[in-house]
Amino acid sequence: MDGDCGTLTIAATARAAFFLGAMESTVHKVQRGEIPGGVVAMVATPRARSAEQRRRARERRGMPLPAARGRLRVITAAEWGAVAPARAIPRVGRPDKIIFHHTDGHAPGPTLADAKAYARSIQHDHMHRNPPFIDSGHNFLVTRSGFILEGRHGSLKAIEDGVMVNSAHAPGANHDPGIEHEHKGSEQMTPAQRAASLDLHEFICRKTGISPEQVLPHRQFTGTECPGALLPELPRFRADLKGRLAA
Repeated sequence: MDGDCGTLTIAATARAAFFLGAMESTVHKVQRGEIPGGVVAMVATPRARSAEQRRRARERRGMPLPAARGRLRVITAAEWGAVAPARAIPRVGRPDKIIFHHTDGHAPGPTLADAKAYARSIQHDHMHRNPPFIDSGHNFLVTRSGFILEGRHGSLKAIEDGVMVNSAHAPGANHDPGIEHEHKGSEQMTPAQRAASLDLHEFICRKTGISPEQVLPHRQFTGTECPGALLPELPRFRADLKGRLAA
């Protein structure tokens, strides 16, 4: 346990929930970063477990902890209603770093519909600048509710193939994936947002071979404060990502 709702706490809680007899669907929920109150109570007071939970716990002695499933769900550009890019977006080969951004703004609310609306508003802003971008400049957006949305068209499929598309989020690093995090001011990432971002970063690193040390802040490439107050979080974020990749 690490005293925080980080990777170590989530992994330890999932293991405890499984071997104390929680339903497997609940264990998978914990593995995705959500720790229900019932799990907290079970870990704190195991003697209060139900007979069914005790039965499951007995049956699981000596069994391996089930692997996390359904971890990554990326809402594609087509799903959130993106307009078509102004021209074709080429692939540019294998990336070697990930650029960590913040949006300096908020979605209109916490729902999936709000997340989709936010992605559309960002694309509209990017495509109506002077000079305009041909599409969303970034490759992925992670909202405070934990939704992951594709940005520039073709980004998800390119990563699945171990490459990237030409983008427009950071001078000198537009051949690398840029990940926006819904954020403003002094706030920190929510637990759901952090868990989703780690899932996304892990997915990208495994597909492309990018190392955790190469998750870099936007400000390293241009005159910006981005990612703002999230910058001090990056060392611990990289360490948690490294732990995941080593597992």
